Amino acid sequence: MMNYINKEEGTQLPLDSYNKEEGTQLPLDSYNKEKENEDEKKFEILNYLPKKHRKLYSWIFSIIVMLAVSIICHKVFIFEKATFVLEDTDSYSQFMQFFPFLQDAFAKGQPFWSFNYGLGGNIFGEFSYYYSTNPYFYLMLIPRIITAHHWYFHEALFSKMILSVLKEFLSMFFLYSLLKYEGRKNINSLVGAVVYGASLMFARYCVAFDYFTDPYPWVPLTILGFSIYKRTKKPFVLVLGAALTIGNNFYFGYMSYCLYFAYMIFFAIEAKGKNIKERIICAFKSVYKYILYAILSICMACIFLIPALYSFLNSDRFAQTFDIKMFFGNDFYKQLPERLFNNRDILAFPFIIIIVIYVFTKMTMISGETRRKTLFALFFFILYLFPHAHSFFNGLSYVTDRWMYIFIFSVAYALPNWLEEDERLKFTGFSFAIFGGALLTAMFASKAYRGAGNANDLDKIFVVLSIISVVSVAATNFFVKKYQYIMLRMILLICVATNLLVYDTNYLDTVGGIRIQDSAFQDLGIENYEEMAIFKELTPTADDFYRDIFVELTSQNAPLNYGYYGMSTFNSLISADVHKWMVRDFNILQKIVITSLFLNLDDRLFVETALGTKYKVCLKDADFNSYGYKLVKTSDNYDVYENQNIVGLDMWYDTQTSDDAFLNENFAERDAMLLQSAVVDKEITGIAKAFKNETTKLVEFDWSSAKYTNMEYKDGTITAKKDASMVIPLKNNYINDDGELIFYINIVPKNGQNIDLHVNGKIGNKASEDWTWTYPINDFTFKLSGETESLNMTINQGVYSVNKLDVNFNSYDNYEQEVRDRNKYNLENLYVNGGSIRGDINNTETGILALSIPYDKGWTLKVDGKKQEIIRVNRAFSGLVLDPGSHHIELSYISPGFKIGAFITISSLAICAGIYIYNKKIKNKKNGVKKY
Repeated sequence: MMNYINKEEGTQLPLDSYNKEEGTQLPLDSYNKEKENEDEKKFEILNYLPKKHRKLYSWIFSIIVMLAVSIICHKVFIFEKATFVLEDTDSYSQFMQFFPFLQDAFAKGQPFWSFNYGLGGNIFGEFSYYYSTNPYFYLMLIPRIITAHHWYFHEALFSKMILSVLKEFLSMFFLYSLLKYEGRKNINSLVGAVVYGASLMFARYCVAFDYFTDPYPWVPLTILGFSIYKRTKKPFVLVLGAALTIGNNFYFGYMSYCLYFAYMIFFAIEAKGKNIKERIICAFKSVYKYILYAILSICMACIFLIPALYSFLNSDRFAQTFDIKMFFGNDFYKQLPERLFNNRDILAFPFIIIIVIYVFTKMTMISGETRRKTLFALFFFILYLFPHAHSFFNGLSYVTDRWMYIFIFSVAYALPNWLEEDERLKFTGFSFAIFGGALLTAMFASKAYRGAGNANDLDKIFVVLSIISVVSVAATNFFVKKYQYIMLRMILLICVATNLLVYDTNYLDTVGGIRIQDSAFQDLGIENYEEMAIFKELTPTADDFYRDIFVELTSQNAPLNYGYYGMSTFNSLISADVHKWMVRDFNILQKIVITSLFLNLDDRLFVETALGTKYKVCLKDADFNSYGYKLVKTSDNYDVYENQNIVGLDMWYDTQTSDDAFLNENFAERDAMLLQSAVVDKEITGIAKAFKNETTKLVEFDWSSAKYTNMEYKDGTITAKKDASMVIPLKNNYINDDGELIFYINIVPKNGQNIDLHVNGKIGNKASEDWTWTYPINDFTFKLSGETESLNMTINQGVYSVNKLDVNFNSYDNYEQEVRDRNKYNLENLYVNGGSIRGDINNTETGILALSIPYDKGWTLKVDGKKQEIIRVNRAFSGLVLDPGSHHIELSYISPGFKIGAFITISSLAICAGIYIYNKKIKNKKNGVKKY
């Protein structure tokens, strides 16, 4: 649809305006401009002001309203001193800790690699899902760099809250700007903007998953770019908005690009012609430039996008499969009114759907633009009703409503058009008010019957405000004087904003969270001063390398909090190699078996030593029993033990073992192998093969002599009732020897339920198989004391298949000698600073130098100044083959994809600059502009 500009009033009017008397659409040359201008003067807010100030005051008024809405939505954090984080959520266990950690890393010039994260990791790529490619993060990085001050959690969270206010304001501001650019009236545009930016979905995510709200501003900005391009053929805003969308977050970028593609189909594509061929050619010509600009915007974002996609595709996120049903359950559809209105608050008010019903009865009469917007919103509403659409927007993964900001936008974008079509066609009135009141009453009265819970005070507020809004819309067609129209539209705006803010603030008031107090994070063990002081002393300087184990850590991301080199993390894009090493290759016991998490090493001595553990920190006077550790420090609440057999950053191997041989060993044998032979995926010439492992010995047991309580074992099946337990005696012939027991069990619940397994005081837990984040593995391995004489097991009620169970003893007899062998040749003059590592070594024989650095293609190795291939060692770590001699080793790290991404981004920017300069010259030449 084409448009023309009313120069006097500064508004855009449709060319296909409707002639009510004739029942046909009029061309531009027969359009009654004077009557339209009179209508505009009658309805335009602030029209009584001097003409030259109307536009300015209109924008000032709107900005104040949108800013006020953003601030009020966050009032619990601004005025009531609540901290911008929820306890017992991912915002508390993950995101809160990522923000200051990444700020410090970037401020120190180490944006690519850190040993404070997991076992060491690619922080630029693997944190791209959260902040490392986030423009808002970089905005707050500026004051962090200027102040040169490490922000404590309350400071970092306050900065995130300020960003949230900004994002909500920008979401409304860009949509308001889009609607005004398309000629919508001031108050109507404000109503649409508030419906979008102040939706309850934004409030739900702003504090629980703050980066989920990142895409909100970019969507209206990009659609504004579409509108600007259609009118002026200037693509700058379109390309910028699309580039920010995909560069900010690849996950939500995918969702938003689905919206942009749908927008192109509904609003840009044309298929005119006499036959199919001509229509296809016409359709291609109408959209090919949009496709080219989409590609250009993606190229501009490649510096962020390629490293992010690399990390995503190399994470361990694809193990779980999901059975997506054709339809949701009956409760979903019965509770649809609450889902759309006063629960998730997607559409804000029933009057919207009522107007849509009336609009559909007038589809042949409404303007083409409104018709397209109506079908656009209807399209996303239909998608909302089917699980497969939710899965599609989530990358063909599990069903989630994270994409709903798209649906909200489509409705908010169309709402001002619906209101103005009503003004023009006057299809609402007394019947509209009656119908709306009846619908509201029916919704309210049937809530409990539909299984949506009992009506409460919020519902009453919702109903009252909704009835007022319905009446205000209907009354607009009866009271047409300027001040009457302004008053009625202001009532509508106030009702919409009040209803949304009531739900937003009520949600944020009741969901819980940490209140700002001096001792808040101290008491929670997240930013505990005593722990901070301990780990400050236990973090290696640049000339050393070792790792610590915080036995009693309250957060999987404690190494990020305290800056030590640890062995735990919780992050969605953990390297698949490292995650599988922990969960599959060595099956380290976790608190719960899920994706994206690993937590310490279950006291398995061989694994701890191989990873360079030097210190263990545990509660004071705890029953500490780790071989070879010595108490070296105590504080008010903690004891610090030092490993007397440490290997540091590197281990020297003179023998090799193949991957196949490794995979044929049990978990106890794999532990022992770490200190005996390098596991390699390709055989290395000149390196001897390993001797047979003599460290691991089988411990026998007899099911028939087990004692059962509320439990039965028969033919490999356990049937457990409530409070079920069993005791299995072990024929442990090694009680008097130094060593550890490794107990392994493969257990599968018959009905896919959760597993809550306790063995000798240790817990192995796995959620039900249909839980979204359950990791599909049924192996549990427990490290037990070498003196253990029986397995004391309890399990939750259910029926389980036990496919394998074994117990092995790993002797410590040769442990200290093996550590000395691994330290035969070590790096000297060591320097470790993030992704920059160097050292010297003098070896007199050929061997494999295994490094305690996770294998990653971003590492570059130089030996004596020449590039050398890094080999994969011990399934997930880096290594190099060294011939005899004195060598200087250098390693440097840049996130995979960053260099090529930067090249593509810079090239795209250069192309844009070239196109701009070329077009400028052509324009000047056409206009006869001479350059002096």
